[in-house]
Amino acid sequence: MTTPVLDEGVREFLLEAYSNLDHFEEDLLSLEHAASPQDLISSIFRNIHTIKGGCGFFGLSLIERIAHLSESLLSLARDGELELNTEHITALLKCSDAFRAIMTNLERAGVEGDETYSEFTERLEALLRRARGEAEGDAAGEAPSAEGCGYEIFDEEEPSPSAEALGYEIWNDSDASDDVPAEVQPDPVLPEPAVVAPTPAAPE
Repeated sequence: MTTPVLDEGVREFLLEAYSNLDHFEEDLLSLEHAASPQDLISSIFRNIHTIKGGCGFFGLSLIERIAHLSESLLSLARDGELELNTEHITALLKCSDAFRAIMTNLERAGVEGDETYSEFTERLEALLRRARGEAEGDAAGEAPSAEGCGYEIFDEEEPSPSAEALGYEIWNDSDASDDVPAEVQPDPVLPEPAVVAPTPAAPE
């Protein structure tokens, strides 16, 4: 069988991916006894993120799908919303096995292969749904109450305080009595008196 001639970019991607997988597996196996697990989780996340980016560029949809599910699970762990346990680590190590098998087929035949890894991806999806559900449940459980935020809660059966009790003075229409002064009318404007010219005296 003739070995396919791979594009130079694909060959470089495979070399880098194998190196990333080596670090990915090593960090996962060291995670259980790590003094600073969050640093290792960040490193694991970066390795899988790099592989996913290369897959998208070269159209390797199967590796990209598995990498995406792995990355999503690691994202929750990196953000402190999920504590990785043996089940998670085992699933992530199986991701690495799947990557290596697909990349080997890519080198030999030039394609990812016919294996869909559907059972494996469904398992990852189930782990991710459960992890997200737990994270959302924790967030809902930690939500502060209205009282905790400083708001006063009134029972519907408890009457609201009256305006008088709050210090406001209430005026009724009936209170508008004779105490209210009548409208002041302006002073009438009188016509100016006519000027009468003096009558001249008769000659003597």
